[in-house]
Amino acid sequence: MSTTNHIAVQRQTFLKVCTTKFIKGLVKEAKRVKYVVNADAGYWYEVLDPDHADTLVFKAVQVKPNVWATTFSKVYWQEPVS
Repeated sequence: MSTTNHIAVQRQTFLKVCTTKFIKGLVKEAKRVKYVVNADAGYWYEVLDPDHADTLVFKAVQVKPNVWATTFSKVYWQEPVS
């Protein structure tokens, strides 16, 4: 009889749709706490923690006006319950 070991791979990030106002607030706070904020003319943001080897905090991409697809790291954020 053959047995297969299954390893459950947990996601390290989760996706959430956010508004521009919410993203701008996150970016403002990230700058205040001195995270690295990379941006491209306000169409995407990548926020990294320089104290932990530039670990991803969150990344946001504008998909249409006032709508952002945002990936949050579970190291820094708790995934909301569906």
